[in-house]
Amino acid sequence: MRQIRWTRRWTVAGVLAAALAVCFTGSLAAQDQPAKGQAGVKVYASDIHDAADTDAGGEAAITLVGTRNGAFTGKVVVSSSQPITGLKAACSDLRQGDAVIPAARISVRYGVPWDISIGSFYRPKGSDILLESPPAEVPPARRRPAVAPVFVTVDVPKDARPGDYTGRLTVEAKGLNAVTVPVALSVQGWTLPDVQQWRTWMELIQSPDNLAAEYDLPLWSDRHWEMIGRSLALIGRTGSRVAYVPLICNTNFGNEQSMVRWVPKGDGTYDYDFSVMDRYLDAVQKNQGTPKVLVLYVWDVYLKPPKAEFIAKIKAKGSHDVPMMEARRALKDKGPPVTVLDRATDKAQTVYLPQYEDPAGKALWQPLWAALRERLRKRGLDKVAMLGVVSDWWPSEEQVAVLKDLSGGMPWASCSHHTRWLPAQTKTGKGALYGLATISYVAAALEFEVTINPGKERTYGWKNPVLFGQFWRMQHFNYRSHSTVRHEAECHITGNLRGLAHIGGDVWYSVRNKRGKRAGNASARYPQSYWHSLNLHSWLLGPGPDGPVGTVRLELMREGVQECEARIFIESALTDAALRAKLGDDLAARAQAILDEQQRCLWRAKGATDADLAKYGHVANYRTYYAEVHKKWDEAAGNKWFITSGWPGRVAKLYAVAAEVAAKVSQ
Repeated sequence: MRQIRWTRRWTVAGVLAAALAVCFTGSLAAQDQPAKGQAGVKVYASDIHDAADTDAGGEAAITLVGTRNGAFTGKVVVSSSQPITGLKAACSDLRQGDAVIPAARISVRYGVPWDISIGSFYRPKGSDILLESPPAEVPPARRRPAVAPVFVTVDVPKDARPGDYTGRLTVEAKGLNAVTVPVALSVQGWTLPDVQQWRTWMELIQSPDNLAAEYDLPLWSDRHWEMIGRSLALIGRTGSRVAYVPLICNTNFGNEQSMVRWVPKGDGTYDYDFSVMDRYLDAVQKNQGTPKVLVLYVWDVYLKPPKAEFIAKIKAKGSHDVPMMEARRALKDKGPPVTVLDRATDKAQTVYLPQYEDPAGKALWQPLWAALRERLRKRGLDKVAMLGVVSDWWPSEEQVAVLKDLSGGMPWASCSHHTRWLPAQTKTGKGALYGLATISYVAAALEFEVTINPGKERTYGWKNPVLFGQFWRMQHFNYRSHSTVRHEAECHITGNLRGLAHIGGDVWYSVRNKRGKRAGNASARYPQSYWHSLNLHSWLLGPGPDGPVGTVRLELMREGVQECEARIFIESALTDAALRAKLGDDLAARAQAILDEQQRCLWRAKGATDADLAKYGHVANYRTYYAEVHKKWDEAAGNKWFITSGWPGRVAKLYAVAAEVAAKVSQ
């Protein structure tokens, strides 16, 4: 296997190879030897960026490169001409002399593909869903044998001794004697910050309603809360730090209910039940971590219905948006919908309140907001709370004024195609929303800049003073190559943005049509809140039989963000005169060279050629990127190149030089 052999060349003076020889030669019992050709079953190594699970050649082994306080994944594949049954795998401790990474910190999971009823346009590639228990049976495909990828993820302790660790993965299946797969991990000496201290901006969106639809659960039942906790824990591993509390119903996120329920007093006024919101925030803080942005979802597009003339215009053009606009238009005389709870029957229903700008509507909301702001203050979340969500459609000036007054002047969060209002807001300090309110968290699809060749120019998007993340529309993270998913955050922190925003977490297609096929996620139930191409159609979690689980793409994203953190740490020193002086010229030059090579290679992995690298430095316009750059690239070829390019060696160098920088700046 080219990757394994190459990897051993860069490990410390062959120590890893010698350790493998001691562990896996001569000491194996006969029954532990690979069963060659037995019933057409074999085990082979494959790169984690290869969605086709191709045999990489050479021995079946897992070789990982990582650093302290990070998580790192590899895989082997079981293949058979017959259905694979009885599959199971277990990993031993990893050892380096008397230093041990215990098996309890090692996850073994089994890759399975997505339901084919999700059309290929939206369906993630390969055996992407990572089950914690093996599937009962893996059948052969039409033109290929049965393949069952087995993934090993090592969660490296913060205090792990740097160096080379070895262990073994034992794989079994019917017709296959126990196969012992060598597992080797090279741990570098740099320590990743704890996940909630990461500086790469990440946002994965959690959807309680999508989980309820997937598992046919009553909203807010104990089982539903268990599913929510699992989702939030998976999302939290990426450093995602945004949470949403819908205060209105039927939004673009697909929520049937508001998280604050209104309880009639019988005199036209209400009490307010905060129990769902409180429990949700408990779950967020326990499983995902303390939010850096808490979006109070108070506005959606149906609260500003289109005019009849606009609908007639798009109908004449044959736009497929007409049904959604008509659904929105049908609500033109209604205000925000909320969940009203009957205490006597414990039944909930949706009630439309007067419009925000109606004095009667504002009066109903005032006591809720007073209580809500106090609750957030006690949790320490009042300073990170924002109103949401502005999209390509904005609330009216009257609505903005009322919500500013009710919330005590909270800023807004947005998700849009463009942000032409942002430069003016940034320069003047005046709010983009009619001069009344600022938009302080920005997710946008078409305002990115990238730097392809740092030899021509270097940019530091992670330093952007505006909390601005790239939103990739449509099914981007479902169909892009695995190396693209890994590097997407780094593409933007080396451009003009802080990271990635508005990515679907558990918003896979859970809603089925009359034929039982997966036709959409929970938001499809509410056409009045349709955001056109800003709707969420990609996701990084998957449905397991007992609850949400991770995916291959989630693990790749996490590893990519960890590399971003190493880059930001190093660049923080390189761009600070005092810290750079501590490094000295030699270390500063070596560190910069490693970062530059990493950056050029992530663009090669997207399909950039040497000619592209020679031509492009900083690409300051998304139209140029799409027209002149991206559409000409062969992403599949780029991913293939990346797999065989010696990427683990570059990762090792990145973390190793981060350790050197840390040692110098701490002096």
